[in-house]
Amino acid sequence: MEYDREFFKSCLGKKFSIEFHEEFGHLELVEVSDLNASLPNIDAFSLVFISKNTAVLGQQTYTLKGPNYKNDLFLVPVGRDEQGTRYEAVFN
Repeated sequence: MEYDREFFKSCLGKKFSIEFHEEFGHLELVEVSDLNASLPNIDAFSLVFISKNTAVLGQQTYTLKGPNYKNDLFLVPVGRDEQGTRYEAVFN
């Protein structure tokens, strides 16, 4: 299966767990954004997940499991607000 922008758009609002960190809880996919690609024919996009856990995951690669999905993603914490901590993964 190809994990492209359209696949992730179909997963908006879905919950993902982190393999080997199940006690952390889940991450909810809340945004799929287009990125300006400097090269033609490159499908660049980003994913934003949110976690209500007060602990913050460090910037690193995690194995995410979700609906019809299990793959490694490099997650970066990008902010925290009243909704929780936001994490971003970039595809280019």
